[in-house]
Amino acid sequence: MRGHRIAAVVGVLVVVAGGCGTPVGGPAGGTSANVTTTPDSRPLDDPSAWNSPPVDDPSARATRIAEFSRRRAPEAFAGTALNKAGPAILVYRKPGSGLDQAVTTIFAGVPVEFVDAVRSEVELRAVLDQVLGAAKEWSEQGVRVRSASMDFVHGRVEVMSPDGDRAVDLLKRRYGDVVEVVDGDVVPPTMPGTSRR
Repeated sequence: MRGHRIAAVVGVLVVVAGGCGTPVGGPAGGTSANVTTTPDSRPLDDPSAWNSPPVDDPSARATRIAEFSRRRAPEAFAGTALNKAGPAILVYRKPGSGLDQAVTTIFAGVPVEFVDAVRSEVELRAVLDQVLGAAKEWSEQGVRVRSASMDFVHGRVEVMSPDGDRAVDLLKRRYGDVVEVVDGDVVPPTMPGTSRR
């Protein structure tokens, strides 16, 4: 990854056992997995609409850039991240969409570095929704899908399953290299006054 050390990732959606965790950048790519958002009506050509009020926090800046990029080039935008090695906000996108110029124009003065992405957030979201939508079918085939998340840095959807080789075989057969199966299981927390046996 060209020497980047990422301190925080903005815009990754993680779905665990039917619920959803929302990271610093808010829900990635619109509505899904019980997450709702309000449509953004800020004009795409007005820097003041995206930079007011001013923010110094890099996470807040990355969030604004992600929100802008999702609207400006949804077919190309993959995600934003903070670069621990320097002040630049990393913007992952598929090249050729004009997003680079739009971001540097709207967020003039904000240090940004553009990184080529394998897949857009929209493409990853579609696969994530397909995997989760077929969870019952997978279960009937002996594959328990415990969680799924979009990894825009590597351009894949990570699926956690305790069913090892069977999960890898079946999920890769259907989705190809866009899916990475991670061996694991989700254990619900113990409530006070109860015990696990």
